[in-house]
Amino acid sequence: MVWSRLWFGLLLVGAAALAACSDGTTAPMPTSGPTACPALLTIKPPTVIYPPAGATAVPDGNFNVILAYAYGTVTAVAANGNAATAASPVPAPSGTAVAYAMPPLQTATTYTLIGTLTVAPGCSSSTTLETFTTQ
Repeated sequence: MVWSRLWFGLLLVGAAALAACSDGTTAPMPTSGPTACPALLTIKPPTVIYPPAGATAVPDGNFNVILAYAYGTVTAVAANGNAATAASPVPAPSGTAVAYAMPPLQTATTYTLIGTLTVAPGCSSSTTLETFTTQ
């Protein structure tokens, strides 16, 4: 419980700092209606460190998606609609990077990696992070 609160607090502090340094590329969040989100929490999606964008021959599961920083949930979606959601992030060996463990994926399939950030109930945003193809 304490770790959950610590992670959430660190995520918010880091998100605010990163938003201040943003290059203007953000994942839009609704600003009106029943799912209105605070504009302050519009956060730039993280850089994907692994697999590289457009990579081929990526393992078909049991590998880590490495992001520059934690960003909610990460899901790999195939063109046929099959989706696999990665496990909750854990710190990567160095820096602020985090690792999301991927479950088994289909072989020889192109996936779109989607990041979904939820900042409050009913207040979330999904953005495409990259695509890759399994071996």
